[in-house]
Amino acid sequence: CQAALAGRPHDWQLLFYQGKVAHKLGNAAGEYLSLFAQAAIKARGMLEPLYRLHASRLKALFQPGGASAATLRAVAAHPFLQDTKHLCAAVDWDQEALSASATEAWVDTLYEDGMAALAFCLTGNDNRKYYHKARYRMSIMRLWNEGRKQRSAHTVMIHGAARWKAVVQTCLQE
Repeated sequence: CQAALAGRPHDWQLLFYQGKVAHKLGNAAGEYLSLFAQAAIKARGMLEPLYRLHASRLKALFQPGGASAATLRAVAAHPFLQDTKHLCAAVDWDQEALSASATEAWVDTLYEDGMAALAFCLTGNDNRKYYHKARYRMSIMRLWNEGRKQRSAHTVMIHGAARWKAVVQTCLQE
């Protein structure tokens, strides 16, 4: 991969797909999010790498077992909003031992930041409002976030027709 990147230093797609492979292989969130962030920077103005970065950030927050300190650090390293960027910069993630309530507060903050990024994918004067991936991911993340808030330590998975019915209803309400 490094040889390909050296030959095509401005090609965001190499970084993008390297990030997708790293994610599929189960690598740490910090690794694939960093690759997606580099791709988004190189792609300037293209929606797909921006969407993938922030959709992956959101998905990392809702991994089974909750968000670990390493995951929070990785997700916080690539904020979308300036306010979130300032908040994240003020925390020493290596030294910070987060309590359960502080972890939940950070998950809420990073969730809102990620949702703002996906909402950005739907705004503008072009065909962004029809960017179905962002609309779908926002609906799923709303369901996951509500599930996280409704359960304390139990993992709730939504399966089958009930899941799709809820997704369709959420999309129709927007």
